Amino acid sequence: MEVLLDDAPVSATPGAAQTVLLDGEGARLVVRLGADEELAVATLSLSPAAGDQEPSFASAPSFATDQGDSLANIQWISVDWGSARTLESIAPSFTSGAAALGVRVRIARGASQWYTPPGPTGAAVPDTETTVALSFPDAVADRVMLEFVETGAESVLTNTFTSVSLTGNPVLDFGREAKDFEVAVEPKRAFFTHAGLPAASVALPKLLETLREQLELEVLSEVEIALSVGAGVAGFVGLQWAFVRDRIAREFADGETSQTLALDFGGSAELPLFKRPDDDDAPLAQLRSLELDFGFEPVRERLVLDPDPEQLREGLGELVEPLFDAAQRLTLPTADASELVGVALRTRALSPTAAGRVELIADLDGAPAGELLARGSFALDNPEGTRAVPRWLSVDFEAPVVLEGPAWLVAHLDSGQLVWLLGEPRDPAVVGPPHYRRNDTGTGGAWLSREARNPTSWGLTRVRALEAGPSTPPALSLVLVAHDGAETLIPLTPDASGQLRWRPEDPDAVSATSAIHLRVSSEAAATVTLTNPTLTWRELPPPADTDVVVDDVLPDVVVPDVLIPDALTPGS
Repeated sequence: MEVLLDDAPVSATPGAAQTVLLDGEGARLVVRLGADEELAVATLSLSPAAGDQEPSFASAPSFATDQGDSLANIQWISVDWGSARTLESIAPSFTSGAAALGVRVRIARGASQWYTPPGPTGAAVPDTETTVALSFPDAVADRVMLEFVETGAESVLTNTFTSVSLTGNPVLDFGREAKDFEVAVEPKRAFFTHAGLPAASVALPKLLETLREQLELEVLSEVEIALSVGAGVAGFVGLQWAFVRDRIAREFADGETSQTLALDFGGSAELPLFKRPDDDDAPLAQLRSLELDFGFEPVRERLVLDPDPEQLREGLGELVEPLFDAAQRLTLPTADASELVGVALRTRALSPTAAGRVELIADLDGAPAGELLARGSFALDNPEGTRAVPRWLSVDFEAPVVLEGPAWLVAHLDSGQLVWLLGEPRDPAVVGPPHYRRNDTGTGGAWLSREARNPTSWGLTRVRALEAGPSTPPALSLVLVAHDGAETLIPLTPDASGQLRWRPEDPDAVSATSAIHLRVSSEAAATVTLTNPTLTWRELPPPADTDVVVDDVLPDVVVPDVLIPDALTPGS
């Protein structure tokens, strides 16, 4: 935003009234807004001019007499200054004193004829004086005429002209304060007027609403707002203004206007909306509003097996690579054992890429040696390798399956390495201890249990089944990240149509932030769409302490203890 007063840049919020000369066409106050800016505050007040500075008017007075431009042997002299001013006094000086001399005053304004001013309309000049000063209480004019006449009895002015000679042009004093104001939004007509002088500060009512109505400021383009402040009587006035803009972003931080998120069970994602530049002088942001359209499509699945969150703390993990397979026994209640569509293993990648499969195999004599019930493949591409955080490795079965008894999940890798993370305690009625085997011949060796070394652990697994019932919508919230890294969470609630129109009850109470994120979380698996974002924020001064910089940082890496399978001979 840029603010100019008569083409000169000025502060948008000067804080005190500025003394401005209104002469001719008056003053022009211009506010320029960019396409990503919205005028949020607009105020303008008129007040008596401060100080004792004398105005320097644009046009100088011009003088004329009945002898042209000569000041000798004249009967009248007129002075024209072109615009209405308050005439406080006029003082002609004569070359010598004269007996029975009087001065009659007439004034005019605009297209009017000459008329007598308020107050004294003339004065007799003592024959001992060569100068006479005539003062007026409230004479507003753009020209004045002095007529030199004879005086009669008791120095009463007559209508008989007499000739005099002046030493120079009469001296004029004008009032310094402007009067009779009007304010207009160019090119519209005036929307505010004030007669006379402001006795105190006079604020223009509902200026922001007037600007929005007359100029349609919601248009998404650069805008120039021009306010003209004029006065019927030229002079100084105190102008105090405040223009505050809000910044607007109509896209996400990546430049897109829509986002599609695939959320897993208990999944969440954060979308950056604002990030303060890494510059000590960069302002902070105060969030004013957020609008967007929200939609979601639930994945019609439910979890029939899901570890307690407390079990997800990393401790031990079973190594899975082409040479070693890992397995986990499952026994599901009958109500949860139908229409199983996939599983998810809690894993951490140990290589940049990995590819393999997960098989569901019926139990036979306490080992995964029965019928192949289901299978699903996976491929991981993780350029950060071992910097990857633990994640659920989701695998879809090729077709839904019904589990009619104990079965085993077997993880096999054709390439790469990962760790199948273990948790504890386990429910013996549902899951058994993890198993592993050597697989260097491609046919697999004997399955060995980890129970002796880890009697209460199990391979962390989710099992998914089809779900026909209703699902809970994902939750939205704003994350405000302060300069020191502290986070404030604001829950958001879209309406029934999916429109989110959020504004704080007290915008000025919202804390200053260095970053603003939109967090989306879901208890159930779902695909979430977010479109047409409009984020509005107000710039606040940068923090005094610039040592702390909020930035995206990779989480601390916790490397699990990996259970390296014992060296086994094939088939042992």
